[in-house]
Amino acid sequence: MAQNFVGIDLGLHTVKVIVLSVGMRKAQVIATETAVVDEVSPPGDGEDAESTMDRAISTALAILEARGWKEHQAAVSLPSGEASYRSLSFPFADAKRIAQAVSFEIEGQFPMPLDELAHDHVVVPPAKKGASGRALVVASPGDHVERVTTAFRASGVDLRLVTVGAIATAQAMDKLEHVPVPMPELAEDEAPPELPRPVTLIVDVGHQATELVALSAEGPLAARSIRRGSRHLDVALSRAYGLDVASAHQAKEQSAFLPHEGLGELGADQRRTADEVARVFGPLLREIEHTRRWLENECGAAVTEIRSAGGGTRVMGFEAWLAERTELPVRTVTPGVLGKLKDGENIDWAAYLAAFGAALGAGRRPMLQLRELDGNGGIGFFEENFGTVFTLGAAVLAFFAIDSIVAIKVVGQERDAYEAELAAASEQVFGDPMYSADEVLAALEGVGGADLSEQVPERGALEVLALVHRVAKPEPSPEPIVTPAETNPDGSPIDPESPPEPEVSLASVPDDAGIVVDDGLEIAFIDVGPLKFKMQISATRATAQDRLANKLAAIECITTVQKGKIRDRAGRKEFEMNVDHDCYRSSVEVEKKDEEGEEEAEDDEALDEEEEN
Repeated sequence: MAQNFVGIDLGLHTVKVIVLSVGMRKAQVIATETAVVDEVSPPGDGEDAESTMDRAISTALAILEARGWKEHQAAVSLPSGEASYRSLSFPFADAKRIAQAVSFEIEGQFPMPLDELAHDHVVVPPAKKGASGRALVVASPGDHVERVTTAFRASGVDLRLVTVGAIATAQAMDKLEHVPVPMPELAEDEAPPELPRPVTLIVDVGHQATELVALSAEGPLAARSIRRGSRHLDVALSRAYGLDVASAHQAKEQSAFLPHEGLGELGADQRRTADEVARVFGPLLREIEHTRRWLENECGAAVTEIRSAGGGTRVMGFEAWLAERTELPVRTVTPGVLGKLKDGENIDWAAYLAAFGAALGAGRRPMLQLRELDGNGGIGFFEENFGTVFTLGAAVLAFFAIDSIVAIKVVGQERDAYEAELAAASEQVFGDPMYSADEVLAALEGVGGADLSEQVPERGALEVLALVHRVAKPEPSPEPIVTPAETNPDGSPIDPESPPEPEVSLASVPDDAGIVVDDGLEIAFIDVGPLKFKMQISATRATAQDRLANKLAAIECITTVQKGKIRDRAGRKEFEMNVDHDCYRSSVEVEKKDEEGEEEAEDDEALDEEEEN
């Protein structure tokens, strides 16, 4: 069943909201909404930055109230310029050790004390194979994050995530096809050099600031915040033409442009406007060039393309001007799942990608979280939505981000953990085991355009988890057995006026029944693979294992259910279960049949209505 998530890009000039429906196999944008902050919540006299933030929050809450979206789980992306970034190097590459050392390393690197900051980090790939570990640290004033969290919760919104636009955009673009680094010309006897890692540079021009994010195939590599945004163009046009800021903003929207070769000859007035706009964006161009050099020297990476995002990039000619100045291909951002997103082509992604990425982060484990996660590390989402499944293994969390077992996204430290499953899955699909995404991509390119849609499994661990949830969902318990006491505990006769409490015991459950509430079933661990999954379970009754096994065995795509030895621990029964399945494939066929049946039923209803008319 699909679930809706609301992503909110909390801009200080405009607030963008997107509602994303996430199902088992596909996602759909339900609605989008944009509101200008000053139009919804006019500014007061002598406002400071904090008051501007409050007005942006009020604007976002007004949209949710007016559209009836408060009932959905929400995620907020903070305004551009709210975050500061630091890139750290470590003498080790282990992600857990990096997490333990980050707080110590960033002490004193920000202009505010660490206890006044909300911060998180993303482990990024090393500069070269075998090099030391790296982390991208993001920090924002803690009181700003608290202001957002408090305001949304006070309005009854289930706020799941507070992140920053740069990382939200990177999360939405997790399947980039990078332009390769060109090989330099070599002499006949010269050995080819080791080429730098190709990266895409996202240039997100917001109202107050511009975010630069270097995105490699493995995820974000580095990020910068530059204090120059579209607001500076409003001010420049206001001074140049003697306009108030509101009129200058309107002039920017209607007639501002950047010079490039495609424009041809310009008149004097046109040249003046183009030069004024280019003067404002000149510092941004210099910072992009500085960032490119830093990436090459520090990270062993070369920018091979630029993606533009944010309202500031709507200035006419921005992409053509930037492409000419950087000599790189420049195009508008699009989400990595665009091909699987219904009606995604009709959305202005330059405006909505940060909100979209925030919604994705609320629906799956976020790449970066500036608000404290749920007590067990962010698993609260699954607790509330999957009933008896209390704690999930890392395998399910990883596969939640993968729509297909062959749509491989190798991520950092999880690479080794999934090598065996990748080999098994690729052997099943292609006939030979493969151990890297490059091998899989090469195999796909070698099929000569054949349609692999019927060979590649379209279901994954989340669907298997849903099947487990369905059979483990508790039914009402049988009435308990109440046995009146015949004597007092000491053996004396019962006083009719004050009889002792009767003995209450659990009633037995029929063998053909499912799990009931009194079973208190808890799945402590579940590890889902493409052909097998294993569970560690505890319950109040030993018979719960037999009844759960019967229900699992009744599922068409499950082949074998192996029950483990039952152990008594702390008054509960603990046991393991190993299940062989083929649900990644057969569940697709079952769903296709269900969809065909639904379509036939709809056609029959339409014919019946026509006959009645």
